[in-house]
Amino acid sequence: MHRKFRVDYDAEHDSLFLYREKSHGSVEIGNLVLDFDRKRDLVGLEMLDASKVLQSMNVSELRVTKRLLASIADCRIETKDENGMLVIKVFLHFENEQQLITPLMVPSIKEPSPFVVEA
Repeated sequence: MHRKFRVDYDAEHDSLFLYREKSHGSVEIGNLVLDFDRKRDLVGLEMLDASKVLQSMNVSELRVTKRLLASIADCRIETKDENGMLVIKVFLHFENEQQLITPLMVPSIKEPSPFVVEA
């Protein structure tokens, strides 16, 4: 299922933040910060060094630059659990009508961290 996410991009720090609602907890994996709600559904994704990360994963001829990321018009994210992995597809649509689809795979989160204390 595709879900629409809001977009904030900070070109000075090259940080891309995609979100749809308040987070209950986060997991940091390299240059990615994944935010989850209480049901462990993905509700936010922050990408540090976004232009570099997206360019390195890009299989199309689209050149991912800070200027391009500043022109994101729409974002949708699709998630699916598959063989113990969370498959995340990020669909970025730009003002110039180009599109970038980026697949990400991270380990699925089944249990809360033993270090997190519920209030």
